[in-house]
Formats: sequence, structure tokens, C-alpha cells
Amino acid sequence: MTTQHSFLQHLLKLLLRYHRRLGLNQQQYVLLHSCIQFDDMDVLEEVTGLSEDQIMKSLTELANRKIIAFTPDKNIDLEYLHQLLNMVEQDNIPFREILIKEYVSEKKHKTGHVGQVELVPMNSGIAVRLRNGTFLTIARLRELAEEFELFAGSIKEEEIWKVNLQLLSQIHREKDEAIDKIV
Repeated sequence: MTTQHSFLQHLLKLLLRYHRRLGLNQQQYVLLHSCIQFDDMDVLEEVTGLSEDQIMKSLTELANRKIIAFTPDKNIDLEYLHQLLNMVEQDNIPFREILIKEYVSEKKHKTGHVGQVELVPMNSGIAVRLRNGTFLTIARLRELAEEFELFAGSIKEEEIWKVNLQLLSQIHREKDEAIDKIV
């Protein structure tokens, strides 16, 4: 199985699973699914039972709703749709589970994880930007706030200071060792 074939299968699976979360009705789902599989307008008309005008009108509506985007050569941008569906899929997983899974993976592969975020001061409060540049949704912010409350209620200030001092000592030792290797 080719990589492109695997990508399309995964895309179609995500579309089937989450099309309602995107607000697609059955006709829009069938059209989008068909557009992913076929690139011939005659075939699209036959499969969907829609005229070319109806197909174009529906695709334009989906683009206006930011569900799809078009490539410069006027094809549906499958990467964009895949990223959107991945975001919807991630939104269905409790944030704590995502953090744990990616944190464990990061330790094995030395890559960044979703827990590495940027706190962005806003006009009202602080937003959380993920490493992919997107912001946490309100639901995710509330989950995160609950997790902060759980942690704050389960630890004493002295314990945090003790851990922080140990970490600073470890970082200092590692810097000294790195300098010794250079010299």
C-alpha cells in the first residue's frame, strides 16, 4: 500500500467519523467523500446525483465555512482537510490523555509535545498557544484550569521549592559537564 493510498484511507476514515462535528449534512458528506476519491466532474455528477452547478455551489459553501480550502490549481486541499479533521479528532480526546501520551513519546524520541506551549497575554487574560500555532479551545482551557486546580490542591509550596532547587542543581551540573567536555 502506498503512502498516498494510506493517507487517503485515513482521511476518508476521519471524514466519516467526524463529518457531523464539522456540520456536514449527508449530501455534503457524500460530495466531499466523492471529491476525495474522484477528480472527474462527470463521475462526481453520476455518483452524487448533483449537477455541476450544484457541486460547485456546495464546494464554495464548504470553502466559505472554512471546512475545505483549494490549492492554487483549484483542487481541494486534502492536507488542509486532514489537519482540520485531526484537530476535531484531538478535541475528542481528554487533554490530560493527550499530554500523557505525547509526553511519554517525547521522552523516547526527544521531540516536542503538546505540553510545550506558549502563554500569550491577551486584552483579557492569557491564551495558550500550542506548538502548531493554534490556540486551545475554551473547553480545553477549562480542562487545563481544572488540572491546575487539582495540582495546586495536592501539593505544598515547600515541595515545589524542593523540586525546583533539585532541577536547578541538575541543570547547573549539566552545564559544568558540557563546559568540561569542550575545554
